[in-house]
Amino acid sequence: MRPHAEKALQSLRSAELLLAAEDFDGAVNRAYYACFDAAHAVLSDRLGIDTSEIKTHAGLIRLFNLRVIKAGLMPLEIGRLIAREEQLRLFADYGDGVQHRSEAELALSQAQEFVSACIALVNTRKN
Repeated sequence: MRPHAEKALQSLRSAELLLAAEDFDGAVNRAYYACFDAAHAVLSDRLGIDTSEIKTHAGLIRLFNLRVIKAGLMPLEIGRLIAREEQLRLFADYGDGVQHRSEAELALSQAQEFVSACIALVNTRKN
């Protein structure tokens, strides 16, 4: 498996451990970064896009939406999960934090769905 996909899976494992330890902010943070790395994997490993010039999270999400979602490579409802995860992470990292286990569980669930879809896409052949 490629480095970005491996990082995404490791971040999911970390999110699960943090959730079990009731570190909800940490779990949300790792869930988002799992999505971030999975999106990188699709752009670089599946589509061959050099992502080294992308300097912001918003830039990566925009590029992902343009090249993956609008191109029809992934259903819109799954593609939107990365933006939701980013908002949860911003709240966890810079806002009042995640107060309820259910919020962290939602973040982890969404991240698992997004990462799974991205890895499946990376593992398909280029057309």
